[in-house]
Amino acid sequence: MLSKERVHPISSIDSDTHTSSAPETDHQDNLSAQSPEHVEPASMAVATTTHADQQGSVPATKLSAQQAPILIPSTGKKSTGTMRAPKGRRLVINIGAAFMLLVVIIGVLAAVLPTQNGQANVFLGFFQPKSNSVSMHNNQSALIAAQAATATAVMQDGYDAGGNVVYDGVNRDYTLNNGQSTLDIASGGAQSPATASAGGQVSAANLVIRATPGQCTWWAQYRYWQLTGYEVPWAGNAATYAYQAPAYGWINTTVPVVHSIIVLQPGVQHAGASTGHVGIVESINPDGSLNVSSWNVVGPGILSYNTYYAGPGVSFVYHP
Repeated sequence: MLSKERVHPISSIDSDTHTSSAPETDHQDNLSAQSPEHVEPASMAVATTTHADQQGSVPATKLSAQQAPILIPSTGKKSTGTMRAPKGRRLVINIGAAFMLLVVIIGVLAAVLPTQNGQANVFLGFFQPKSNSVSMHNNQSALIAAQAATATAVMQDGYDAGGNVVYDGVNRDYTLNNGQSTLDIASGGAQSPATASAGGQVSAANLVIRATPGQCTWWAQYRYWQLTGYEVPWAGNAATYAYQAPAYGWINTTVPVVHSIIVLQPGVQHAGASTGHVGIVESINPDGSLNVSSWNVVGPGILSYNTYYAGPGVSFVYHP
């Protein structure tokens, strides 16, 4: 059955005000315009609503002057989504960044470029720290950093190029238990196997230590002479004692011997990772462990007693 309650006829239209007197309005018909000059063509059309039922339809035309559309003019350009600095400011920022990069490059070059006679040229002198060098007795300057690096490399446990080698920044004056200084004992290079004596002991006046004071090699040579009277005729890193000894007529064995020089290969029982370690077997404990005296375990030139064990990577060197 058809319902007539849905038809909303327009009773009248006021000719003076041009407003509708209809009691109800459609939500989609609430369009308005201030004037035709400020409204785009599509907005100037009068909204028309049709309330229809199955019997027919009645058009309703309404124009409201109370709700005017707000028009926002468009520039016609798409937004990039990011904020950019003005062109002038971008130029200033780019110039500043380039200048800072140039300063960094100059500073790096000043730090790594070599200088002549220990003095930087006028351009690089601004970047050359004045406190990096000290004056030596030979009137030449040496960098403290280079000395520190050399001292660190030389004083690593087991490293030794020989007692007759002098390194800048490396201490050579250590006090022995009897109050004697290591500087009072002569140092020198290794003898050749042809001239080395397989027998015969040397006196304190003729003793030569072929190792760097403060190293474990220095103590091993001194202590072995102190216990046996024999002088070690070779020089070199601690680990090399294992194969140098036979070349000079000495014995190298894996069987522990009291007062022999214990040689630990690199990394064995906390020995130096690349140079090894040496000491003197002071005694053999009942459980087979070894009581060993050595330097450079606690610190350069510091005597300490530690426990070691015979096994892989461990040998014992002594005069026959």
